[in-house]
Amino acid sequence: MSLLRESGEILAESCVWWSWDHELIRRALQTALLEHWLPGVDRALRDNASGGRPPSTWDELAAILRRNTRNIRRTKAGVYTPTHGFFLGVAAIFGLPVRQFIPDTADWLAAATWELCGASVSVEEARCYVASRLTGLAGASRNGAAAEKSVRKVVAHLGAVLESIDKDMRKREG
Repeated sequence: MSLLRESGEILAESCVWWSWDHELIRRALQTALLEHWLPGVDRALRDNASGGRPPSTWDELAAILRRNTRNIRRTKAGVYTPTHGFFLGVAAIFGLPVRQFIPDTADWLAAATWELCGASVSVEEARCYVASRLTGLAGASRNGAAAEKSVRKVVAHLGAVLESIDKDMRKREG
């Protein structure tokens, strides 16, 4: 195992990398967020269309929110991150709890981890990694050989990504 890989694995196991201000991490978190909230809004629009109630299209939703339709499309496409006002407006319009638009910590981190690792790890392996990290952050120990194997696999793949991100951030900082 190379020293570079070990350094990345240390980052994956010890750093709160999801708080780093880097484009790849922001994009992974944003994609995970989008995949969480978008299906619910699409479903609410379809339900309104079936019931003959507005808004039943994204354009109608944009008009009610007094938002630029192009920007709403960009938000829906994941180009823009939704604002708090957007989430509050959509929640109020459809009578939904605003918390429905934000994934819980473990789900959000697992989806972002999977996004960063790509097809090299499964969603379930990403979930095991996140459970281990969150448990570790809370001071408890890991359990289970199968879970540990999944964690090691994710740490290896994620470590390579984080090492690259860390180098990029250090270059920009220095």
